[in-house]
Amino acid sequence: MKLNLGCGPFFKKGYVNLDAFDSTVAQKKALAWRLPYRNSSIEEVLASQLVEHLGYLATVFSFWEWHRVLKNGGKLIVETVDFQKTIRGLEKDKNLKHWLFGKEKPGMTHQYCFDQDELQKILKATGFSEVKVQKKTILDKPVLRFEVAKKESPGNNFLARLRQLILKKGLIDLKRAANLDFDREAFLEWLENNLTQKNFKVNYFKDLLRESLIFDPRLAALMLECLPLEFSSQLKNYGRVIPKLVEKKFPAYLGYLFYRIPKAAGFEKIVFNRVKKAAREYLNFLVDKIPLEKSSFAPLIYQRPNLPSFLQRPETFSLESLRDLSFLAESKAIAAWCQGKKKTALGLFKRAIKLHSGAFFSYWNLARMNLVKNNLYQAIIYYEKAWEVVPPDLEKELEKEIGGLVRNNQFKKYCQPKENVYY
Repeated sequence: MKLNLGCGPFFKKGYVNLDAFDSTVAQKKALAWRLPYRNSSIEEVLASQLVEHLGYLATVFSFWEWHRVLKNGGKLIVETVDFQKTIRGLEKDKNLKHWLFGKEKPGMTHQYCFDQDELQKILKATGFSEVKVQKKTILDKPVLRFEVAKKESPGNNFLARLRQLILKKGLIDLKRAANLDFDREAFLEWLENNLTQKNFKVNYFKDLLRESLIFDPRLAALMLECLPLEFSSQLKNYGRVIPKLVEKKFPAYLGYLFYRIPKAAGFEKIVFNRVKKAAREYLNFLVDKIPLEKSSFAPLIYQRPNLPSFLQRPETFSLESLRDLSFLAESKAIAAWCQGKKKTALGLFKRAIKLHSGAFFSYWNLARMNLVKNNLYQAIIYYEKAWEVVPPDLEKELEKEIGGLVRNNQFKKYCQPKENVYY
């Protein structure tokens, strides 16, 4: 059996024609990342002018789904916009805008355009080999054509099944992907890079499973569900502790521990790794009954303090999820200050810094808040911290502000909030 995915109004003989939006000639309605076919049952998948409509995240999940349904050695053909050639051609042909961005119709807008190197890399990472690339033109439109074959292995089969379960259980929602979904995707890509056929052994898998328990216990539960029976029987102790970790919001507790530890500007990775080390010790205690060392942070996890409300939200323990919380606190702080709620703003700026020691807009605003109170000494301390982590494109503006204060006493000019941007 051969599949023509995202067929639109173009029927292809000898294929089962599927589309999620256009029913003109489609024989079945199906999402690209959720196909109604058994594992290893399809000979060929054709996806012509489809992936640019899916977006990055949905494309990665779709590739793994196509890997799941294809037979070993089965063929995948992907045709998409030649992004680089289209960009170069825009100066001469403005009509190429539609080729690049799509049309404003359901299912016809382009969510993401891949360049050749990027798509090749993703295809290889999602279990395909023998990549052949062809550049061609269809009706004066630049096209990239990729032809690859499924490479079957225990690791690839596990990863394809895991992706399928993640969507089924709702851990990632491809229809309205949020920061949390991309956070989980980054972890899945880390998992894929570490889970080669050579390393698909139970002892190595224990380490990967432990990292998954720290990141998100629910993901670890799905990993166990996808494993061969001989693996599952040797990892049953992990299955026993997962419900407790989910119930107790383990990632949120780790986030609280990270939040409590004092961090110098720019040193959050060191603290983050110390918390992860403590989490591994705690898991060793839960799973293998290895006693906790008094000198580590692990006993603090065991105490399980009451979580503040703002830290009950994170479902994963990662620097990205903590930075997202920091950005939210910072944005609320600026809004509070603009509305005259200075005490609330002060607390939120300090919270943002505890969650992300590189939150330079928070340092910057705390410096300005101290100028309002005529506390120049404290303002200088916060300006110094802001300077340590400020990105290069804002260095001149911050330098000018500090210089104006020192040389010209321009206090009033800076006694107002400094607006932030997502960084």
